[in-house]
Amino acid sequence: MFDNIFSVESIISLAVTITVSFAVTFKVIKLNLTIKNKSHTIKGDGNSIEHNEFNIVMKDAQGEFRNLSLCLGGIIILLLPYCGSFVNYFLYNFSRIAPYFCVVGIVFTLWARGFTNRFFDCFYIVPTLFNVYFASRAAENSYYFMSHFDGLYDRILSSFGSILFSAGKFEYFSNSILYFLEQIAIFSSIIGFVTVSVMLLYATFGYIKQRSFSSALTFALKNCIWGFIGYLAASGIVWGLFYGQNQYIASIFEPAIQLITGLFNIRTPLY
Repeated sequence: MFDNIFSVESIISLAVTITVSFAVTFKVIKLNLTIKNKSHTIKGDGNSIEHNEFNIVMKDAQGEFRNLSLCLGGIIILLLPYCGSFVNYFLYNFSRIAPYFCVVGIVFTLWARGFTNRFFDCFYIVPTLFNVYFASRAAENSYYFMSHFDGLYDRILSSFGSILFSAGKFEYFSNSILYFLEQIAIFSSIIGFVTVSVMLLYATFGYIKQRSFSSALTFALKNCIWGFIGYLAASGIVWGLFYGQNQYIASIFEPAIQLITGLFNIRTPLY
Protein backbone atom coordinates (compact mmCIF):
# COMPACT_ATOMS: atom_id res chain seq x y z
CA MET A 1 0.00 0.00 0.00
CA PHE A 2 2.78 2.46 0.92
CA ASP A 3 4.95 1.67 -2.10
CA ASN A 4 3.45 4.49 -4.17
CA ILE A 5 4.61 7.48 -2.14
CA PHE A 6 3.91 9.85 -5.04
CA SER A 7 0.17 9.19 -5.13
CA VAL A 8 -2.14 12.17 -4.69
CA GLU A 9 -3.42 10.89 -1.31
CA SER A 10 0.10 10.34 -0.01
CA ILE A 11 1.34 13.78 -1.07
CA ILE A 12 -1.70 15.60 0.34
CA SER A 13 -1.62 13.70 3.63
CA LEU A 14 2.13 14.36 3.98
CA ALA A 15 1.59 18.06 3.32
CA VAL A 16 -1.18 18.23 5.92
CA THR A 17 0.93 16.32 8.46
CA ILE A 18 3.97 18.57 8.02
CA THR A 19 1.84 21.73 8.11
CA VAL A 20 0.11 20.79 11.38
CA SER A 21 3.33 19.59 13.03
CA PHE A 22 5.27 22.66 11.92
CA ALA A 23 2.51 25.01 13.10
CA VAL A 24 2.49 23.53 16.61
CA THR A 25 6.30 23.44 16.84
CA PHE A 26 6.68 27.00 15.56
CA LYS A 27 4.13 28.36 18.04
CA VAL A 28 5.82 26.63 20.98
CA ILE A 29 9.25 27.91 19.89
CA LYS A 30 7.87 31.41 19.50
CA LEU A 31 6.34 31.34 22.99
CA ASN A 32 9.57 29.95 24.43
CA LEU A 33 11.45 32.92 23.04
CA THR A 34 9.12 35.33 24.84
CA ILE A 35 9.06 33.54 28.21
CA LYS A 36 11.66 33.95 30.89
CA ASN A 37 11.69 30.95 33.17
CA LYS A 38 10.70 32.41 36.54
CA SER A 39 9.68 29.44 38.65
CA HIS A 40 9.50 30.36 42.31
CA THR A 41 9.03 28.25 45.40
CA ILE A 42 7.76 30.01 48.51
CA LYS A 43 8.25 27.99 51.68
CA GLY A 44 6.40 28.71 54.90
CA ASP A 45 5.29 26.82 57.98
CA GLY A 46 5.27 23.34 56.53
CA ASN A 47 3.71 24.60 53.31
CA SER A 48 5.16 25.33 49.91
CA ILE A 49 3.69 27.17 46.94
CA GLU A 50 5.09 26.54 43.49
CA HIS A 51 4.57 29.20 40.85
CA ASN A 52 5.46 27.99 37.38
CA GLU A 53 5.27 30.88 34.95
CA PHE A 54 5.95 28.62 31.96
CA ASN A 55 2.73 26.62 32.35
CA ILE A 56 0.76 29.79 33.11
CA VAL A 57 1.92 31.53 29.94
CA MET A 58 1.52 28.33 27.93
CA LYS A 59 -2.00 27.70 29.24
CA ASP A 60 -3.73 29.01 26.11
CA ALA A 61 -1.37 27.08 23.83
CA GLN A 62 -1.95 23.91 25.84
CA GLY A 63 -5.71 24.42 25.55
CA GLU A 64 -5.40 24.89 21.79
CA PHE A 65 -3.34 21.72 21.60
CA ARG A 66 -6.06 19.75 23.41
CA ASN A 67 -8.61 21.16 20.99
CA LEU A 68 -6.37 20.15 18.10
CA SER A 69 -6.21 16.61 19.47
CA LEU A 70 -10.01 16.46 19.78
CA CYS A 71 -10.33 17.87 16.28
CA LEU A 72 -7.93 15.24 14.92
CA GLY A 73 -9.94 12.47 16.58
CA GLY A 74 -13.20 13.84 15.20
CA ILE A 75 -11.78 14.13 11.68
CA ILE A 76 -10.55 10.53 11.75
CA ILE A 77 -13.95 9.28 12.94
CA LEU A 78 -15.73 11.20 10.19
CA LEU A 79 -13.35 10.50 7.31
CA LEU A 80 -12.10 6.96 7.83
CA PRO A 81 -15.23 5.19 6.48
CA TYR A 82 -15.22 7.42 3.40
CA CYS A 83 -11.54 8.01 2.57
CA GLY A 84 -9.68 5.38 4.55
CA SER A 85 -6.59 5.46 2.37
CA PHE A 86 -6.04 9.16 3.06
CA VAL A 87 -6.34 8.66 6.83
CA ASN A 88 -4.06 5.65 6.62
CA TYR A 89 -1.44 7.64 4.73
CA PHE A 90 -1.79 10.47 7.26
CA LEU A 91 -1.07 8.14 10.19
CA TYR A 92 1.81 6.49 8.36
CA ASN A 93 3.36 9.83 7.32
CA PHE A 94 2.90 11.25 10.81
CA SER A 95 4.74 8.25 12.24
CA ARG A 96 7.67 8.99 9.94
CA ILE A 97 8.11 12.67 10.79
CA ALA A 98 7.00 12.72 14.46
CA PRO A 99 10.43 11.82 15.94
CA TYR A 100 12.09 14.76 14.17
CA PHE A 101 9.56 17.30 15.44
CA CYS A 102 9.77 15.79 18.92
CA VAL A 103 13.57 16.00 19.05
CA VAL A 104 13.61 19.55 17.64
CA GLY A 105 11.05 20.70 20.20
CA ILE A 106 12.81 19.04 23.13
CA VAL A 107 16.26 20.30 22.15
CA PHE A 108 15.01 23.86 21.71
CA THR A 109 13.10 23.75 25.01
CA LEU A 110 16.19 22.49 26.84
CA TRP A 111 18.23 25.29 25.27
CA ALA A 112 15.66 28.00 25.99
CA ARG A 113 14.51 26.97 29.47
CA GLY A 114 17.68 25.36 30.75
CA PHE A 115 18.82 21.75 30.81
CA THR A 116 18.44 21.50 34.60
CA ASN A 117 14.89 22.85 34.64
CA ARG A 118 13.57 20.82 31.69
CA PHE A 119 15.74 17.70 31.78
CA PHE A 120 12.68 15.46 32.23
CA ASP A 121 11.42 16.46 28.78
CA CYS A 122 13.85 13.86 27.45
CA PHE A 123 11.35 11.22 28.57
CA TYR A 124 9.00 12.22 25.77
CA ILE A 125 11.18 10.78 23.04
CA VAL A 126 10.54 7.30 24.48
CA PRO A 127 6.72 7.24 24.13
CA THR A 128 7.10 9.03 20.79
CA LEU A 129 9.29 6.25 19.41
CA PHE A 130 7.00 3.58 20.87
CA ASN A 131 3.92 5.15 19.29
CA VAL A 132 5.74 5.77 16.03
CA TYR A 133 6.29 2.04 15.81
CA PHE A 134 2.72 1.20 16.81
CA ALA A 135 1.21 3.81 14.47
CA SER A 136 3.17 2.67 11.42
CA ARG A 137 2.33 -0.98 12.10
CA ALA A 138 -1.34 -0.11 12.69
CA ALA A 139 -1.45 1.66 9.31
CA GLU A 140 0.05 -1.40 7.65
CA ASN A 141 -2.19 -3.92 9.42
CA SER A 142 -5.40 -2.00 8.76
CA TYR A 143 -4.90 -2.39 5.02
CA TYR A 144 -5.86 -6.03 5.55
CA PHE A 145 -9.47 -5.08 6.31
CA MET A 146 -9.64 -1.47 5.05
CA SER A 147 -12.38 -2.33 2.57
CA HIS A 148 -14.75 -3.08 5.48
CA PHE A 149 -14.75 0.63 6.40
CA ASP A 150 -16.64 1.60 3.24
CA GLY A 151 -20.22 2.53 4.12
CA LEU A 152 -19.73 1.48 7.74
CA TYR A 153 -22.00 4.11 9.30
CA ASP A 154 -24.81 3.30 6.88
CA ARG A 155 -24.52 -0.36 7.82
CA ILE A 156 -24.53 0.43 11.53
CA LEU A 157 -27.71 2.48 11.19
CA SER A 158 -29.42 -0.11 9.00
CA SER A 159 -28.43 -2.98 11.30
CA PHE A 160 -29.70 -1.06 14.32
CA GLY A 161 -32.98 -0.47 12.51
CA SER A 162 -33.20 -4.16 11.69
CA ILE A 163 -32.88 -4.97 15.39
CA LEU A 164 -35.81 -2.71 16.21
CA PHE A 165 -38.03 -4.04 13.45
CA SER A 166 -37.17 -7.70 14.08
CA ALA A 167 -38.07 -7.62 17.78
CA GLY A 168 -40.27 -10.59 18.59
CA LYS A 169 -38.94 -12.68 15.71
CA PHE A 170 -36.17 -14.66 17.31
CA GLU A 171 -34.39 -15.86 14.16
CA TYR A 172 -34.35 -12.47 12.47
CA PHE A 173 -33.57 -10.74 15.73
CA SER A 174 -30.51 -12.92 16.44
CA ASN A 175 -29.21 -12.40 12.90
CA SER A 176 -29.70 -8.66 13.22
CA ILE A 177 -27.80 -8.64 16.52
CA LEU A 178 -24.96 -10.62 14.98
CA TYR A 179 -24.73 -8.27 12.01
CA PHE A 180 -24.81 -5.22 14.29
CA LEU A 181 -21.99 -6.62 16.45
CA GLU A 182 -19.97 -7.25 13.30
CA GLN A 183 -20.21 -3.57 12.37
CA ILE A 184 -19.31 -2.50 15.91
CA ALA A 185 -16.23 -4.74 15.74
CA ILE A 186 -15.15 -2.85 12.63
CA PHE A 187 -15.98 0.49 14.28
CA SER A 188 -13.64 -0.39 17.15
CA SER A 189 -10.79 -0.16 14.64
CA ILE A 190 -11.73 3.46 13.97
CA ILE A 191 -11.58 4.16 17.71
CA GLY A 192 -8.15 2.50 17.68
CA PHE A 193 -7.05 4.82 14.88
CA VAL A 194 -8.14 7.81 16.93
CA THR A 195 -6.36 6.51 20.05
CA VAL A 196 -3.00 5.70 18.47
CA SER A 197 -3.01 8.95 16.46
CA VAL A 198 -3.83 11.15 19.46
CA MET A 199 -1.32 9.35 21.67
CA LEU A 200 1.39 9.88 19.06
CA LEU A 201 0.43 13.55 18.85
CA TYR A 202 0.52 13.95 22.65
CA ALA A 203 3.89 12.20 22.91
CA THR A 204 5.42 14.24 20.10
CA PHE A 205 4.44 17.55 21.69
CA GLY A 206 4.48 16.49 25.33
CA TYR A 207 7.11 19.13 26.05
CA ILE A 208 4.59 21.98 25.76
CA LYS A 209 3.79 21.35 29.42
CA GLN A 210 6.45 21.45 32.11
CA ARG A 211 6.24 18.41 34.41
CA SER A 212 8.10 17.04 37.39
CA PHE A 213 10.09 13.81 37.19
CA SER A 214 7.21 11.62 38.44
CA SER A 215 4.67 13.38 36.23
CA ALA A 216 6.85 13.06 33.13
CA LEU A 217 7.48 9.38 33.84
CA THR A 218 3.78 8.73 34.46
CA PHE A 219 2.88 10.59 31.27
CA ALA A 220 5.33 8.51 29.23
CA LEU A 221 4.12 5.22 30.72
CA LYS A 222 0.41 5.97 30.24
CA ASN A 223 1.05 7.22 26.73
CA CYS A 224 2.83 4.00 25.75
CA ILE A 225 0.08 1.82 27.23
CA TRP A 226 -2.73 3.71 25.50
CA GLY A 227 -0.74 3.78 22.27
CA PHE A 228 -0.42 0.00 22.38
CA ILE A 229 -4.14 -0.40 23.10
CA GLY A 230 -4.90 1.91 20.17
CA TYR A 231 -2.55 -0.11 17.97
CA LEU A 232 -4.35 -3.34 18.85
CA ALA A 233 -7.78 -1.87 18.13
CA ALA A 234 -6.67 -0.11 14.93
CA SER A 235 -5.08 -3.34 13.72
CA GLY A 236 -8.48 -5.05 14.04
CA ILE A 237 -8.07 -7.29 17.06
CA VAL A 238 -11.80 -7.10 17.86
CA TRP A 239 -12.58 -7.80 14.21
CA GLY A 240 -10.17 -10.76 14.26
CA LEU A 241 -11.71 -12.15 17.46
CA PHE A 242 -15.17 -11.81 15.97
CA TYR A 243 -14.20 -13.94 12.98
CA GLY A 244 -11.93 -16.28 14.95
CA GLN A 245 -8.83 -15.41 12.92
CA ASN A 246 -6.31 -16.59 15.48
CA GLN A 247 -3.35 -16.47 13.12
CA TYR A 248 -3.97 -12.83 12.29
CA ILE A 249 -4.43 -11.97 15.97
CA ALA A 250 -1.12 -13.64 16.79
CA SER A 251 0.62 -11.52 14.14
CA ILE A 252 -0.75 -8.34 15.74
CA PHE A 253 1.18 -9.05 18.94
CA GLU A 254 4.49 -9.48 17.10
CA PRO A 255 5.54 -5.82 17.55
CA ALA A 256 5.07 -6.06 21.33
CA ILE A 257 7.08 -9.28 21.45
CA GLN A 258 9.85 -7.70 19.38
CA LEU A 259 9.96 -4.64 21.62
CA ILE A 260 10.10 -6.71 24.81
CA THR A 261 12.79 -8.91 23.30
CA GLY A 262 14.83 -5.89 22.28
CA LEU A 263 14.43 -4.06 25.59
CA PHE A 264 15.27 -6.96 27.85
CA ASN A 265 17.53 -8.82 25.43
CA ILE A 266 15.62 -12.08 25.88
CA ARG A 267 17.41 -14.95 24.25
CA THR A 268 16.05 -18.41 23.65
CA PRO A 269 18.58 -21.02 24.85
CA LEU A 270 19.78 -23.44 22.22
CA TYR A 271 19.49 -27.10 23.01
